[in-house]
Amino acid sequence: MGAHLWQRGLERLADALGRSRWPTRRDDLAQRFAAWRWPAFQMSVAAALAYFAATVVAERSASYAPITAVAAIGFGRERRIERGGLLIAGLAVGVVVAEATSAWLGGVWWQVGLVLGVSALIAGIVLDAELAVAYAAINAAVLIAVPGSEGWVPERAIAAAVGVLVAIAVVLLLMPPSPDRQLRFSLQRLGTAASAAAVAAVEALEEPFDADRSFAEGDDRATIAAARRLDDEIERNHSTADHARQITRWSPIRRLRPRDGAYLRDLAHDLRPTLRTMSTIVRLSDRMLLHGVHADPRTISAINAVGEITEAVVDQLGDRRDLDAETRRQLQAAVDRLDGTPLEHASELAVHEELRGMLADLHDVVRHHGSCDLPGPEHFAAEQGGIRLGPT
Repeated sequence: MGAHLWQRGLERLADALGRSRWPTRRDDLAQRFAAWRWPAFQMSVAAALAYFAATVVAERSASYAPITAVAAIGFGRERRIERGGLLIAGLAVGVVVAEATSAWLGGVWWQVGLVLGVSALIAGIVLDAELAVAYAAINAAVLIAVPGSEGWVPERAIAAAVGVLVAIAVVLLLMPPSPDRQLRFSLQRLGTAASAAAVAAVEALEEPFDADRSFAEGDDRATIAAARRLDDEIERNHSTADHARQITRWSPIRRLRPRDGAYLRDLAHDLRPTLRTMSTIVRLSDRMLLHGVHADPRTISAINAVGEITEAVVDQLGDRRDLDAETRRQLQAAVDRLDGTPLEHASELAVHEELRGMLADLHDVVRHHGSCDLPGPEHFAAEQGGIRLGPT
């Protein structure tokens, strides 16, 4: 009883903060620990080595090197090898602007703001990358505002470059991440986000609609927030797949096994359109609420079932397993929940259309990555009021 109340309390607190990213279950903690332990270890090694290397070539500014090392590695799974190049390019712009402005203006109180703005503008025009723009502005402002790092090649700039180079060496040479591990964790998060989005839609459709409350919440409504979290995870998964591909291509250690991550990258690529459809279904459910449409029980049941099936499919295929008998049965029978009397409202009809299309896409993914005997696209088609639903 106490554990249940604690879980509900955390969930309510997370909802009150607008985005349910807090670990509300023991499984969440275990999953997040497994996902973040390697990036944290990589960062700690890179920061320590960067500080040691910077004490040799830029002793007075050595403390700056760990900061750039962590920034170059990136946070979590949104990492790119080209981050290092963008950081160094932004650093160079910031140094040039800071030194040129200092020589021209001397030391005036508004110089920091001017240097920051000019550096950001030049980096944006030349490099056209948010990371480079931010880093150019930050470094230019720091070089102007913090004493003890003068000259056209200031020690702080040297320490920053050392941090970036050490980070790249750690990622590519010393501790390259496992593409399979990266992608497996990313797919697990993706399946969980899809299921949570379906649950949010179901809970919203089951509650009495309150127009005033919905208007007050705006884009923070539970359905919209859940769809956004799913969209975020889809983009995160895409970023993870790109980083895994780069590691396989450029890391000497990972090049010994070029097929690492290939299956999961293909799976993630095939799942992406399917899970975008889930986001569309959740947003359409929100549209039903705004139009005051009372959802048919089979609509609610179908959304809930598709969410559960999607999470099970992602988990099992991500572990390179064929679907178990229960999941296969649910997947084959899910479309039956959508059949029945014709629907009256366009928004609910659109939800059914997307559900049929998503189930067909899931079947295609399973057929491509597993060995289950599943029906073809015609199984998902239906006609209501002269309108053909499902795959054509």
